[in-house]
Amino acid sequence: MLTADGPGAPPLPAGPATGAVCGELTTGEGVGLRWPDGEITEAVTSTVTGMGAA
Repeated sequence: MLTADGPGAPPLPAGPATGAVCGELTTGEGVGLRWPDGEITEAVTSTVTGMGAA
């Protein structure tokens, strides 16, 4: 599960789960994974939730 929050916000209590900063939200559709060498892999190329614009 992924969640989103504002920069510097305290982590939400997640029970046994852990949280970490792992990316950023950008305009557009899909999910891209950026590797340490800068290469981007398109993991999902369409809308992710179908719920409209963020």
